Order: sequence, then C-alpha cells, then structure tokens
Amino acid sequence: MAKLERLEIIVRKYKVWRKANPDRHILHCAMQENLSSAIMVAAGAVDVYGKIHNHQRRVGRSVLNEFGVILSHAEAEFSKAQSFDEIFAIVSKYRFRKIGKLTVYDTSIRIGEYLKFYPTKVYLHAGTDVGARYIFGPLKGRNLIEVDEFPPVIRNLNLTPGEIEDILCIYKDELKHLKFGIYILECTNLL
Repeated sequence: MAKLERLEIIVRKYKVWRKANPDRHILHCAMQENLSSAIMVAAGAVDVYGKIHNHQRRVGRSVLNEFGVILSHAEAEFSKAQSFDEIFAIVSKYRFRKIGKLTVYDTSIRIGEYLKFYPTKVYLHAGTDVGARYIFGPLKGRNLIEVDEFPPVIRNLNLTPGEIEDILCIYKDELKHLKFGIYILECTNLL
C-alpha cells in the first residue's frame, strides 16, 4: 500500500474516531454559563462528571485548580481576546513551573471553544512535536507550524489545524512507521 494511501487511512480512521469520541472536556467548557466558569473548567481540565482529562491527570487537581484561580484573574484579558493566538498567549503568560506546554495548549483550546476562537496554526507540544518530526525532521525549537508549511499531501486532506495537531499526537507511532518525512523528501514532485 502506498504511503499516501496509508496517510489517508489514518485521517479517515481519525475522523471516524473523533466523531464517535468528541472531547467531553471541551464540550463541558463550551456549555458554561459565563467566561469565569469556563476559565475554571478549562484550567481544571474537568468534564461534566468532574473527571480530569487524561492529559492533565499527572498535573493533579490541586495544581490545576490553582492554575484556574490564577487564570480567573485574567478574565478581562480573555474577554478582550480576538483570536486563539491571543488566548494561547494569555494562558502561556500565567503558566508556572508545574504547568507544561500540553496543559497550556489544552486549556487554551477549551477557553477558545467557549469564546469561539480556534487555532489557525498547528501548536507543538509533547506528542505533536514527535509526530511533526516524522514529517519535517528536526524542528529546531519551534513551537508551532503554519498549515501552509505542511506538504500538499497533508494540506489537501482538508484538515483543520486542530485536527492536524490531534493526528500528529494520536498517530505519531503510525507516522513513524510510514517514515513519511523521508518519503516527502524523496518525492519532490509532491512538494
């Protein structure tokens, strides 16, 4: 099976999985009655049942709650935000030692969902960084990738930046086995 076909299968598999498994934590944040509640729910990484998202379990409830209190003091800043990038910058500004890049991104996604602002770039953290390296090679300390930097074989699959981020993280092992980065370099006619 050709590598492009395998990539398309990964994308189809992801879309079926995501449709059957919407992120309950994002949905719970989006349903909050006000921004203050949305900030606390986003930072606390909890769903409607109070269960912490598996990405943030190691951070712990008390640290996440502390993060929520700190971010709640920035409510006015969030209410003035005009893009996901601004939300991400605000969350990043208030992060402290126990709050990593993945928690910053996830919190920003949840607040962004409440405010209806979505990523226009692919943010790199933990697993997405690994998946992106299988496509681009060394990333030299980059924190994000513009969608138009991805090869056409990925851009042409009509994915949002958030979906690309998910795929890079969730399917990083499959991307590794595709050796897709090497494939893209070898097939310059696709670029």
